[in-house]
Amino acid sequence: FDYVDDDRGTGPTAEDAWQVGSTIGKTCSYYGNQDATRKRRPQSQDPGPWAGVVVSTVPDNLYVSVDMEKWEKTKSEIARLRQHYVHATTSSGDGLLEVKMLEQVAGFLNHVARAYPLLKIYLNGIYATMNAWRPDRDEAGWKTGEEQVDYDCLDAPKKVRILDRLEHDLHALEELTRQEAPPRRPA
Repeated sequence: FDYVDDDRGTGPTAEDAWQVGSTIGKTCSYYGNQDATRKRRPQSQDPGPWAGVVVSTVPDNLYVSVDMEKWEKTKSEIARLRQHYVHATTSSGDGLLEVKMLEQVAGFLNHVARAYPLLKIYLNGIYATMNAWRPDRDEAGWKTGEEQVDYDCLDAPKKVRILDRLEHDLHALEELTRQEAPPRRPA
């Protein structure tokens, strides 16, 4: 399996896993990339985090999770979105959220959703709010499919209006991440 510029080999036995690692190293060398043996890890059924995602194997099961640092950041990003939402929807707020903040939160949560795919469903409220200004969207933020728009010629606003769905999705994200430690999800 690969992620950006990193590879992880898998195998049913320690010997098979070693052979996969050797093949990866030889293939990299063939294409001119040095195989840095200092970066290799011994074969393990619980090798630790890789890009913040933790995969562990126990007899008859495979689990996926995130490391504690990524879990804490996940919760803090959701709390940051909640804080901005509350400020924007109170009497002193203007009912608008910053696009840049929405992009940052959605981008990070999209990465965490690699380990917890259920989160993807509740990112729709963020994406719909973030893109509601576009001319090919309806009042709820969904694409109408009626227009072909060249987005490059449009000036994106710095702030966007909050859509109704965001409150529901934000609450769901808070509920799904309320545990102190990251849950292990059977893969």
